[in-house]
Amino acid sequence: CFVAGVALGRASSSWIVRGAEPLRRPPSATASSAAPPASSSSSSSSTSSEHTNRLPVLLPSERAFRRTLRSCLGAACLTHVPAATARVALSAVPGSAAADALWAWLETHGGGGLGKKKTKTKKTPEVAPPTSVELVRQSAAPPYGYGRNHGLTRIVRLALPLASSTRYGTNATSPLALRQAVRWHCRLSHVAAHTALLSVDETELLTTGRRALERLLSFVGATRLDHAGLDAAEAAFDADVRPLLAAEAAGRREHLGDDQASDDRRLERALREELAATNALRKWPCPSLWLDDVGGIGGASDEARAARRLAAALAPNCSAPFATCTVPMDRREEARAREAGAAVQSPPKPRRRGLSLSS
Repeated sequence: CFVAGVALGRASSSWIVRGAEPLRRPPSATASSAAPPASSSSSSSSTSSEHTNRLPVLLPSERAFRRTLRSCLGAACLTHVPAATARVALSAVPGSAAADALWAWLETHGGGGLGKKKTKTKKTPEVAPPTSVELVRQSAAPPYGYGRNHGLTRIVRLALPLASSTRYGTNATSPLALRQAVRWHCRLSHVAAHTALLSVDETELLTTGRRALERLLSFVGATRLDHAGLDAAEAAFDADVRPLLAAEAAGRREHLGDDQASDDRRLERALREELAATNALRKWPCPSLWLDDVGGIGGASDEARAARRLAAALAPNCSAPFATCTVPMDRREEARAREAGAAVQSPPKPRRRGLSLSS
Protein backbone atom coordinates (compact mmCIF):
# COMPACT_ATOMS: atom_id res chain seq x y z
CA CYS A 1 0.00 0.00 0.00
CA PHE A 2 1.27 3.50 -0.77
CA VAL A 3 0.24 6.70 0.94
CA ALA A 4 0.91 10.03 -0.79
CA GLY A 5 4.22 11.41 0.38
CA VAL A 6 5.17 8.23 2.28
CA ALA A 7 7.28 5.65 0.45
CA LEU A 8 7.56 2.34 2.24
CA GLY A 9 9.63 -0.74 1.54
CA ARG A 10 8.56 -4.37 1.30
CA ALA A 11 11.43 -6.02 3.13
CA SER A 12 10.63 -8.58 5.81
CA SER A 13 11.39 -6.94 9.13
CA SER A 14 11.30 -7.36 12.86
CA TRP A 15 9.42 -5.02 15.18
CA ILE A 16 10.96 -3.61 18.35
CA VAL A 17 8.97 -2.00 21.11
CA ARG A 18 10.69 0.42 23.47
CA GLY A 19 9.12 2.84 25.91
CA ALA A 20 9.85 4.45 29.23
CA GLU A 21 6.15 4.58 30.06
CA PRO A 22 3.96 1.47 30.49
CA LEU A 23 1.12 1.13 28.06
CA ARG A 24 -2.26 0.56 29.65
CA ARG A 25 -4.58 -1.59 27.59
CA PRO A 26 -8.21 -0.67 28.32
CA PRO A 27 -10.29 -3.37 30.05
CA SER A 28 -12.28 -4.12 26.92
CA ALA A 29 -9.18 -4.79 24.84
CA THR A 30 -8.80 -8.51 25.49
CA ALA A 31 -12.38 -9.48 24.86
CA SER A 32 -12.89 -7.21 21.88
CA SER A 33 -9.65 -8.10 20.12
CA ALA A 34 -10.29 -11.82 20.49
CA ALA A 35 -13.57 -11.69 18.60
CA PRO A 36 -13.20 -11.48 14.80
CA PRO A 37 -15.09 -8.67 13.05
CA ALA A 38 -18.37 -9.78 11.56
CA SER A 39 -18.31 -7.29 8.72
CA SER A 40 -15.99 -4.34 8.26
CA SER A 41 -18.55 -2.24 6.44
CA SER A 42 -21.37 -2.87 8.91
CA SER A 43 -19.83 -3.29 12.37
CA SER A 44 -17.17 -0.60 12.18
CA SER A 45 -19.45 1.91 10.48
CA SER A 46 -22.06 1.53 13.20
CA THR A 47 -19.42 1.93 15.90
CA SER A 48 -18.05 4.98 14.11
CA SER A 49 -21.42 6.69 13.93
CA GLU A 50 -21.99 5.94 17.62
CA HIS A 51 -18.93 7.88 18.74
CA THR A 52 -18.33 10.60 16.15
CA ASN A 53 -21.11 12.71 17.67
CA ARG A 54 -18.82 13.25 20.67
CA LEU A 55 -16.32 15.50 18.90
CA PRO A 56 -14.51 17.99 21.13
CA VAL A 57 -15.62 21.52 21.87
CA LEU A 58 -12.32 23.34 21.42
CA LEU A 59 -11.22 26.59 23.01
CA PRO A 60 -11.96 29.64 20.82
CA SER A 61 -8.32 29.99 19.70
CA GLU A 62 -7.59 26.27 19.53
CA ARG A 63 -8.40 25.85 15.84
CA ALA A 64 -5.86 28.58 15.05
CA PHE A 65 -3.40 26.73 17.27
CA ARG A 66 -4.00 23.44 15.46
CA ARG A 67 -3.27 25.08 12.13
CA THR A 68 0.27 25.65 13.39
CA LEU A 69 0.88 21.90 13.96
CA ARG A 70 3.08 20.94 11.05
CA SER A 71 3.63 17.59 9.38
CA CYS A 72 6.43 16.63 7.02
CA LEU A 73 5.39 13.97 4.52
CA GLY A 74 7.16 14.74 1.25
CA ALA A 75 10.24 13.28 -0.34
CA ALA A 76 12.29 16.20 0.98
CA CYS A 77 11.65 15.13 4.59
CA LEU A 78 14.66 13.52 6.19
CA THR A 79 14.42 9.94 7.44
CA HIS A 80 17.58 9.27 9.43
CA VAL A 81 18.12 5.51 9.76
CA PRO A 82 20.64 4.47 12.44
CA ALA A 83 22.39 1.29 11.26
CA ALA A 84 19.74 -1.07 9.83
CA THR A 85 16.94 -0.08 12.23
CA ALA A 86 14.35 2.59 11.50
CA ARG A 87 13.28 4.26 14.74
CA VAL A 88 9.72 5.65 14.86
CA ALA A 89 8.70 7.81 17.82
CA LEU A 90 5.09 7.89 19.00
CA SER A 91 4.76 11.19 20.86
CA ALA A 92 1.99 12.61 23.04
CA VAL A 93 1.67 14.70 26.17
CA PRO A 94 1.60 12.19 29.09
CA GLY A 95 -1.47 11.32 31.12
CA SER A 96 -3.82 10.34 28.28
CA ALA A 97 -5.51 6.93 28.39
CA ALA A 98 -6.56 7.44 24.76
CA ALA A 99 -2.93 7.94 23.72
CA ASP A 100 -1.89 4.79 25.61
CA ALA A 101 -4.62 2.81 23.86
CA LEU A 102 -3.62 4.16 20.44
CA TRP A 103 0.02 3.19 20.95
CA ALA A 104 -0.98 -0.28 22.16
CA TRP A 105 -3.06 -0.63 19.00
CA LEU A 106 -0.10 0.44 16.86
CA GLU A 107 2.13 -2.10 18.62
CA THR A 108 -0.30 -4.85 17.73
CA HIS A 109 -1.28 -3.87 14.18
CA GLY A 110 1.74 -1.94 12.90
CA GLY A 111 5.00 -3.40 11.65
CA GLY A 112 6.79 -4.44 8.52
CA GLY A 113 9.49 -2.84 6.41
CA LEU A 114 10.18 0.86 6.41
CA GLY A 115 12.19 2.66 3.75
CA LYS A 116 12.69 2.80 0.03
CA LYS A 117 14.16 0.24 -2.30
CA LYS A 118 17.92 0.26 -2.77
CA THR A 119 18.92 3.44 -4.56
CA LYS A 120 22.17 4.64 -6.06
CA THR A 121 23.06 7.93 -7.71
CA LYS A 122 26.28 9.50 -8.88
CA LYS A 123 26.57 11.41 -5.59
CA THR A 124 25.34 8.82 -3.11
CA PRO A 125 26.27 5.16 -2.54
CA GLU A 126 23.74 2.36 -2.65
CA VAL A 127 21.44 2.50 0.36
CA ALA A 128 19.67 -0.63 1.60
CA PRO A 129 16.25 -0.41 3.28
CA PRO A 130 16.11 -0.95 7.05
CA THR A 131 15.71 -4.52 8.19
CA SER A 132 13.81 -3.66 11.39
CA VAL A 133 11.63 -0.97 12.93
CA GLU A 134 11.99 0.24 16.50
CA LEU A 135 8.86 1.77 18.03
CA VAL A 136 9.64 4.34 20.74
CA ARG A 137 6.86 5.59 23.02
CA GLN A 138 7.91 8.95 24.44
CA SER A 139 6.62 12.23 25.78
CA ALA A 140 10.04 13.91 25.82
CA ALA A 141 10.47 16.52 23.11
CA PRO A 142 13.12 15.59 20.55
CA PRO A 143 16.37 17.53 20.91
CA TYR A 144 16.93 20.38 18.47
CA GLY A 145 18.88 19.37 15.39
CA TYR A 146 18.64 16.82 12.62
CA GLY A 147 18.40 13.03 12.72
CA ARG A 148 21.79 12.48 14.31
CA ASN A 149 20.64 14.65 17.22
CA HIS A 150 17.21 13.22 17.93
CA GLY A 151 18.07 9.76 16.55
CA LEU A 152 14.63 9.28 14.99
CA THR A 153 13.58 8.16 11.53
CA ARG A 154 9.99 9.33 11.80
CA ILE A 155 7.70 10.83 14.41
CA VAL A 156 3.95 10.47 14.98
CA ARG A 157 2.53 13.37 16.99
CA LEU A 158 -0.89 12.90 18.62
CA ALA A 159 -2.66 16.21 19.27
CA LEU A 160 -5.53 15.96 21.75
CA PRO A 161 -7.68 18.90 22.94
CA LEU A 162 -5.53 21.23 25.03
CA ALA A 163 -8.02 21.03 27.88
CA SER A 164 -7.13 17.34 28.19
CA SER A 165 -3.48 18.25 28.71
CA THR A 166 -4.23 20.68 31.53
CA ARG A 167 -5.22 17.99 34.03
CA TYR A 168 -1.87 16.21 34.20
CA GLY A 169 -1.18 15.21 37.80
CA THR A 170 -4.09 17.15 39.27
CA ASN A 171 -7.88 17.21 39.21
CA ALA A 172 -7.98 20.92 38.36
CA THR A 173 -7.52 22.57 34.98
CA SER A 174 -4.21 24.39 34.76
CA PRO A 175 -3.16 27.25 32.46
CA LEU A 176 0.43 26.32 33.35
CA ALA A 177 0.02 22.83 31.87
CA LEU A 178 -1.65 24.31 28.78
CA ARG A 179 1.33 26.61 28.22
CA GLN A 180 3.70 23.66 28.57
CA ALA A 181 1.70 21.58 26.08
CA VAL A 182 1.77 24.43 23.55
CA ARG A 183 5.54 24.80 23.94
CA TRP A 184 6.02 21.05 23.53
CA HIS A 185 4.02 21.15 20.27
CA CYS A 186 6.11 24.17 19.22
CA ARG A 187 9.28 22.09 19.47
CA LEU A 188 7.79 19.23 17.47
CA SER A 189 6.64 21.59 14.72
CA HIS A 190 10.21 22.91 14.47
CA VAL A 191 11.47 19.35 14.01
CA ALA A 192 8.82 18.88 11.29
CA ALA A 193 10.70 21.47 9.24
CA HIS A 194 13.14 18.74 8.23
CA THR A 195 12.22 15.34 9.77
CA ALA A 196 9.40 13.09 8.55
CA LEU A 197 6.54 13.73 10.98
CA LEU A 198 2.84 12.93 10.89
CA SER A 199 0.48 14.97 13.08
CA VAL A 200 -2.89 13.39 13.86
CA ASP A 201 -5.70 14.59 16.10
CA GLU A 202 -8.81 13.00 17.55
CA THR A 203 -11.12 14.67 15.00
CA GLU A 204 -9.29 13.07 12.08
CA LEU A 205 -9.23 9.65 13.74
CA LEU A 206 -12.90 9.83 14.73
CA THR A 207 -14.31 11.11 11.44
CA THR A 208 -12.22 9.77 8.56
CA GLY A 209 -12.19 6.16 9.74
CA ARG A 210 -10.36 3.54 7.71
CA ARG A 211 -8.51 6.04 5.53
CA ALA A 212 -6.88 7.73 8.55
CA LEU A 213 -5.98 4.37 10.10
CA GLU A 214 -4.37 3.07 6.90
CA ARG A 215 -2.41 6.32 6.56
CA LEU A 216 -1.18 6.03 10.15
CA LEU A 217 -0.23 2.36 9.85
CA SER A 218 1.61 2.97 6.59
CA PHE A 219 3.57 5.85 8.08
CA VAL A 220 4.87 3.78 11.00
CA GLY A 221 5.92 0.94 8.73
CA ALA A 222 3.06 -1.53 8.16
CA THR A 223 3.57 -2.46 4.51
CA ARG A 224 1.57 -5.68 4.29
CA LEU A 225 -1.89 -4.13 4.48
CA ASP A 226 -4.31 -6.60 2.96
CA HIS A 227 -8.09 -6.33 3.36
CA ALA A 228 -8.34 -8.93 6.11
CA GLY A 229 -5.61 -7.30 8.15
CA LEU A 230 -7.17 -3.86 7.76
CA ASP A 231 -10.58 -5.21 8.76
CA ALA A 232 -9.09 -6.62 11.97
CA ALA A 233 -7.16 -3.42 12.69
CA GLU A 234 -10.23 -1.25 12.13
CA ALA A 235 -12.42 -3.46 14.34
CA ALA A 236 -9.84 -3.35 17.14
CA PHE A 237 -9.54 0.43 16.85
CA ASP A 238 -13.32 0.85 17.06
CA ALA A 239 -13.49 -1.39 20.13
CA ASP A 240 -10.42 -0.30 22.07
CA VAL A 241 -9.36 3.19 20.98
CA ARG A 242 -12.30 5.10 19.53
CA PRO A 243 -14.41 5.15 22.75
CA LEU A 244 -11.45 6.50 24.75
CA LEU A 245 -10.67 9.18 22.16
CA ALA A 246 -14.29 10.32 22.09
CA ALA A 247 -14.66 10.23 25.87
CA GLU A 248 -11.43 12.12 26.45
CA ALA A 249 -12.34 14.76 23.90
CA ALA A 250 -15.81 15.37 25.33
CA GLY A 251 -15.55 14.13 28.92
CA ARG A 252 -14.08 17.29 30.44
CA ARG A 253 -17.12 19.25 29.32
CA GLU A 254 -19.46 16.83 31.05
CA HIS A 255 -18.24 17.20 34.63
CA LEU A 256 -17.00 20.78 34.99
CA GLY A 257 -20.49 22.22 35.40
CA ASP A 258 -20.53 25.83 36.59
CA ASP A 259 -16.72 25.98 36.64
CA GLN A 260 -16.41 25.42 32.89
CA ALA A 261 -16.86 29.03 31.78
CA SER A 262 -14.37 30.35 34.32
CA ASP A 263 -11.80 27.66 33.51
CA ASP A 264 -12.21 28.18 29.78
CA ARG A 265 -11.54 31.91 30.13
CA ARG A 266 -8.30 31.18 32.01
CA LEU A 267 -7.20 28.58 29.46
CA GLU A 268 -8.15 30.76 26.49
CA ARG A 269 -6.18 33.70 27.89
CA ALA A 270 -3.11 31.49 28.38
CA LEU A 271 -3.42 30.08 24.85
CA ARG A 272 -3.69 33.52 23.27
CA GLU A 273 -0.63 34.71 25.17
CA GLU A 274 1.37 31.66 24.06
CA LEU A 275 0.41 32.12 20.41
CA ALA A 276 1.46 35.76 20.58
CA ALA A 277 4.72 35.10 22.46
CA THR A 278 5.80 32.36 20.02
CA ASN A 279 4.60 34.12 16.85
CA ALA A 280 2.12 31.29 16.24
CA LEU A 281 4.79 28.70 17.19
CA ARG A 282 7.26 30.01 14.59
CA LYS A 283 9.69 31.59 17.06
CA TRP A 284 13.01 29.74 17.50
CA PRO A 285 13.86 28.44 19.97
CA CYS A 286 10.56 27.74 21.64
CA PRO A 287 10.18 29.20 25.15
CA SER A 288 11.26 27.08 28.10
CA LEU A 289 9.00 24.35 29.44
CA TRP A 290 9.81 25.73 32.90
CA LEU A 291 7.85 28.92 32.12
CA ASP A 292 10.45 31.35 33.50
CA ASP A 293 9.18 34.10 31.18
CA VAL A 294 5.70 33.97 32.77
CA GLY A 295 6.66 33.67 36.42
CA GLY A 296 7.98 30.11 36.58
CA ILE A 297 6.53 27.07 38.29
CA GLY A 298 7.93 27.36 41.79
CA GLY A 299 5.82 27.09 44.90
CA ALA A 300 4.17 24.34 46.89
CA SER A 301 0.70 24.34 45.32
CA ASP A 302 -0.65 21.20 43.65
CA GLU A 303 -0.70 23.04 40.32
CA ALA A 304 2.97 24.06 40.62
CA ARG A 305 4.11 20.58 41.65
CA ALA A 306 2.17 19.05 38.73
CA ALA A 307 3.71 21.60 36.36
CA ARG A 308 7.22 20.65 37.49
CA ARG A 309 6.49 16.97 36.91
CA LEU A 310 5.07 17.77 33.48
CA ALA A 311 8.08 19.91 32.53
CA ALA A 312 10.38 17.02 33.50
CA ALA A 313 8.35 14.60 31.38
CA LEU A 314 8.32 16.90 28.34
CA ALA A 315 11.97 18.04 28.51
CA PRO A 316 14.39 16.62 25.89
CA ASN A 317 15.93 13.32 26.98
CA CYS A 318 19.61 13.96 26.30
CA SER A 319 20.45 10.72 28.15
CA ALA A 320 18.59 8.48 25.68
CA PRO A 321 21.02 6.05 24.00
CA PHE A 322 20.08 7.34 20.55
CA ALA A 323 19.96 11.12 21.29
CA THR A 324 22.65 13.80 21.28
CA CYS A 325 21.97 17.29 22.63
CA THR A 326 24.18 19.96 21.05
CA VAL A 327 21.97 23.01 21.69
CA PRO A 328 22.64 24.49 25.16
CA MET A 329 18.93 25.07 25.79
CA ASP A 330 18.25 21.33 25.51
CA ARG A 331 20.93 20.52 28.07
CA ARG A 332 19.58 23.17 30.44
CA GLU A 333 16.02 21.85 30.14
CA GLU A 334 17.07 18.29 31.00
CA ALA A 335 19.38 19.45 33.81
CA ARG A 336 16.45 21.22 35.43
CA ALA A 337 14.38 18.07 35.10
CA ARG A 338 17.04 16.19 37.03
CA GLU A 339 17.23 18.90 39.64
CA ALA A 340 13.48 18.59 40.11
CA GLY A 341 13.97 14.94 41.06
CA ALA A 342 12.49 13.58 37.82
CA ALA A 343 15.56 12.25 36.03
CA VAL A 344 14.81 10.49 32.78
CA GLN A 345 14.94 6.71 33.19
CA SER A 346 16.76 4.48 30.76
CA PRO A 347 14.26 2.63 28.56
CA PRO A 348 13.84 -1.11 29.13
CA LYS A 349 15.51 -3.69 26.94
CA PRO A 350 13.52 -3.85 23.68
CA ARG A 351 11.42 -6.87 22.83
CA ARG A 352 11.67 -8.16 19.27
CA ARG A 353 8.74 -9.64 17.48
CA GLY A 354 7.65 -9.89 13.87
CA LEU A 355 4.20 -8.58 13.07
CA SER A 356 2.18 -8.46 9.88
CA LEU A 357 -1.26 -7.52 8.67
CA SER A 358 -1.38 -10.45 6.29
CA SER A 359 -4.23 -12.85 6.77
